[in-house]
Amino acid sequence: MWTKERREKLWKAAKAIIFTAGFVCIFLSLTKLMQYKAAVTRMEPFFEMEEQIDVMLFGTSHVTDGLLPLELWGNYGISSYNFGNNAARIPLTYWKVENVFDYQVPRLVVVDCSYLSSDNKTSTVLQQSHNVLDPFPLTKTKQAAINDLMPEEENKLEFFWPFSIYHNRWDELTKKDFVVEYNIELGAEPKYQVATPADYEKIGADEKIARETVAMEYIGKLILFCRERGVPVLLTYLPCPANSTRQKEANTAYDLAERYGVNYINFLDLPDVVNFMTDCNDADSHLNASGAKKVTDYLGAYIGEHYNIPDRRPDAAYSSWNDAYTSYLDRKATAFGTQKLLSSYLMLLADKDIKSRVYVRSDSVILKDERMSALLENIGQYGADSEVKILSPEEFAANSEENADADIKLYVYRADTGELADETAFTVTSEQPLTIRRAN
Repeated sequence: MWTKERREKLWKAAKAIIFTAGFVCIFLSLTKLMQYKAAVTRMEPFFEMEEQIDVMLFGTSHVTDGLLPLELWGNYGISSYNFGNNAARIPLTYWKVENVFDYQVPRLVVVDCSYLSSDNKTSTVLQQSHNVLDPFPLTKTKQAAINDLMPEEENKLEFFWPFSIYHNRWDELTKKDFVVEYNIELGAEPKYQVATPADYEKIGADEKIARETVAMEYIGKLILFCRERGVPVLLTYLPCPANSTRQKEANTAYDLAERYGVNYINFLDLPDVVNFMTDCNDADSHLNASGAKKVTDYLGAYIGEHYNIPDRRPDAAYSSWNDAYTSYLDRKATAFGTQKLLSSYLMLLADKDIKSRVYVRSDSVILKDERMSALLENIGQYGADSEVKILSPEEFAANSEENADADIKLYVYRADTGELADETAFTVTSEQPLTIRRAN
């Protein structure tokens, strides 16, 4: 029988539950508002996906910049997601794999072996670890990760309760904190600069890390964790002008691959995949978009030969992926209109989805610059139906009346539709150092 006293008790209990639920919702919303958005912008699209992700890509910023899931989709129909993070040590990557597997189990995991020589479990910059762990809700898996990766109690607290370090960001908040622009590249972050590569010397294949490291231990744990769930692991070492330490890491990864019976692609031993003169975003580490497309294309072909990964493009359940790829082609075409540097412009022309006609005046200093010459050659090697012609000053003027004093004239077309995407010219304004201005 519902007595008045009982009804009052139930009402009080209901109010307490409603108040608690409201407080939790407000608290979680504030935490999400106050945290640095790099922690969520690349992961949120993954959490919202209903489709199966067949290939998951893990590692450092080398992976973030160097492997492009939408290229894997367009060329091979592989559904993939890029889970790379800046300066992510391998133990942190191991725990990211565990956390991601709470949501989806793929058909293949690709892990880069950068930092294989490290005994650190995380970067010394804690914010980089927050960018990995903060997007995940507090589960048993995340709790285990925090306890393993953060030996200091004060550090554990801020990972269990991120609001404790974000609550004082009120003065830093901008429009981007309220209107978040989520990653639309399936986790990748292609880069658009062209750097002159650092000098390096190739070391012997027998020069390796002389001891077992914490990173090696966690590579083993990662492979066994995936194997227990029926998921093969492919190890990589992505290309860069590598110093001796990085080369030793890449050499040592051969032994680890043999020890655990997994495949390994050492791009440092594949010099024909990329050209550092055209494909580096910075001098000694990261690839730009040209290099990333080449490496991604190699990886896609390798996966097709060695693993049973389906082509999802004809699958109606993946229609949104085809739509995302169409938008990706749109972005690639419109990117030319925003490029102010000729080096970046030429780098982006090395693309199977782009056709181009490029006319260079034969007496231009551009042709005397090693990097510019390499970029012009790169267009023909990796671009679609592209044409690069060196014209005499008279021929150039006849072909470019409105920009007769320019050094180079460019016409860019979409390969899928033949539509003109951009038309522009660049003029050298100073030879020492080489300074080039885009035509208005």
